[in-house]
Amino acid sequence: MLRSLDNRLTPAIFRPMTEAEKANMLKSIDAWKRAGPELEKQRRADIRASDTVSAIQSMTLLFRDAVKHSPARLTSGLVEQQRWFMKARGHARGLSRSRRSPGSLPGEWMAILRHRRP
Repeated sequence: MLRSLDNRLTPAIFRPMTEAEKANMLKSIDAWKRAGPELEKQRRADIRASDTVSAIQSMTLLFRDAVKHSPARLTSGLVEQQRWFMKARGHARGLSRSRRSPGSLPGEWMAILRHRRP
């Protein structure tokens, strides 16, 4: 890491690459160009050699076992995730709930839409 003008640490991604880093990157690119076709050949051979029916049967058993031993979830968690995002968004802007514009939360949007319907 380097230090910026205001004496903060700057991640390597935000600074120019050194000549040694460029050389290493080019070596890595060249190695992947050479390895790519060989890896693709191996992937295709693995696919041809696989027993699809047996794999599906195994996965079916695993899925049934997971369903049997996992408690049913009432929600996907998406609503909770969005609640956390909205909370973080408000903190990032330094806004309290009372200072947000109407409709800034999903429930408020639904209320607005319900009142606008004829």
